[in-house]
Amino acid sequence: MNEVTLNSIREGVMALLTARFPGIGVYGEDPSQDGQTPGSPYYLVKLLTASQEQELGRRYNRMLFFLIEYVPGASQREASLHETAESLFALFGEAVIEQTRYFGSKMKYEIVDKNLHFFFDFHFLVWQSTTEEPKMQSLKEEGHIKHGNQENVQAAGESK
Repeated sequence: MNEVTLNSIREGVMALLTARFPGIGVYGEDPSQDGQTPGSPYYLVKLLTASQEQELGRRYNRMLFFLIEYVPGASQREASLHETAESLFALFGEAVIEQTRYFGSKMKYEIVDKNLHFFFDFHFLVWQSTTEEPKMQSLKEEGHIKHGNQENVQAAGESK
């Protein structure tokens, strides 16, 4: 069973975008914060929130909420943003990350300041690993059988 971490899912989302849209930059953080201004078009992948609720015993329901911001090229029209959104619906409707299927839910998009903002959630189950308890090394067992008082035992033996 694969170990699921928030970063492994986030990096998997970025890898899916890179494979689906070769030649378009994919960033996990806003590259302009580092003083870099990438050439458009590019994608920004943001893990907005993550939550986890215990269901039963060691089983938890984990929910990850993503925003993918697509900054188009200067010459791209709004119609191409809708086509890009269609491609993202297909890509994250059923995504395979590290040989595990994740199904996107609550997918929606909006166009803000000529950029595409695509939102989706992943909901899946995780199991907390068990801790090894120290096992007992040895056990000495003793037992005694009680036959009643001594007189009754002797009297029964004499009657034979």
